[in-house]
Amino acid sequence: MLLRTAFRNVLRNPRRTLITTSAMTAALACMILYTGLVEGFLQKFRSTALSLDIASIQIHAPGYRNNPSIYRRIPSTASVLAELDMRQLAATPRLFGFGLAASQSTSSGVSLRGIDLQREPRVTDLQHHVDLGEWLSGTDDQGVVIGRKLAKTLGIPVGGEIVLVGQGVDGSTANDLYRVRGILKAVSEEIDRAGLFMTESAFRTFFSLESDCHEIAIRLDEADVDRVRDELKTRLPDLDVHDWRQLAPGISDMIDSMDIVQYLLYVISYAAIGMVTLNAMLMAVFERIRELGVLKAVGVTPLQIFSMVIVESMAQAAAAAVTGIAIGFPLVLYLETHGINLSRWGAGAALSGIAIDPIWCTSVTASTVTSPLLFMLGIVFISILYPGLKAALVRPVQAIYHP
Repeated sequence: MLLRTAFRNVLRNPRRTLITTSAMTAALACMILYTGLVEGFLQKFRSTALSLDIASIQIHAPGYRNNPSIYRRIPSTASVLAELDMRQLAATPRLFGFGLAASQSTSSGVSLRGIDLQREPRVTDLQHHVDLGEWLSGTDDQGVVIGRKLAKTLGIPVGGEIVLVGQGVDGSTANDLYRVRGILKAVSEEIDRAGLFMTESAFRTFFSLESDCHEIAIRLDEADVDRVRDELKTRLPDLDVHDWRQLAPGISDMIDSMDIVQYLLYVISYAAIGMVTLNAMLMAVFERIRELGVLKAVGVTPLQIFSMVIVESMAQAAAAAVTGIAIGFPLVLYLETHGINLSRWGAGAALSGIAIDPIWCTSVTASTVTSPLLFMLGIVFISILYPGLKAALVRPVQAIYHP
């Protein structure tokens, strides 16, 4: 009987029910879209940082990160790589140096990077991130790939010639003529402005560097990072081993803080819905105060009346949940594959030094729907506690003679 009465009360004032349910629906659909966009942004941002540059774990010679020097290399690099291969870890050696790049019209300081063309694709996706031209080739040691902003600074197109000047490890002057094979898409502020990639053999020839490397990068699933980092620290006590969170604490903190911001926005958005629900249910209670008094007079318990009010509100919340998911979920699914093109307003934008993809896609996981849904149901439940208690504690005599 109470369930029947509760559902009858929901339909007693269709306009109020429609307004309340529509507000819940709109809020839920918006929060599902917002959650999908935030998760998509963070997933793409983290993927860009790790798959194009940082990787999951990096190994360096002691003190290299604080004082990068071409002379400070990982000793016995070959044996370290053999150890990593034996553990079936995707690892690649990297070489770093500094020099001056000059075109016909201008010059600029550059960060030279020597790439192992066999191993690097196992760790990063740079070879698929070329905007113009093509990636490095093992048969073309005079070909280089440069960052997009560096290409603009030097005013050099694909196929243009570039002169590099530096200092070899033996103290000699290093200089040679190279050809730009490709220009990268946006990667990071550092690479975009000064990044110049060449083959490992070309780097060693240019700097007269015979052996060893400056960095070993390792790519892992996120769940394995902490375990492998600790194991490598034990196995390689004479080397510095850091995971991506230690290497880029700004990025790590931003990703972690976004969860807090996301939940805070849930609370702020749904607080408004809670006020709407609270007001609607209070009006519903006062409109039928005499009816509630009669129910208590014939023996209906306060708990049953409280439950009836809860059922009324949660029935509206359930209808809003179905409608909100029906609107929001297809939208995030669509944007997962098509995305929102922001290139007109945000092309070349960067955050914490990492380039932001101008195509903003959503990411759809279970939490994309469950998090905003559970928050909405929780806020609605909290907001109807007062109207429910007000109805449950009404005194029959006063309620029956209520004006």
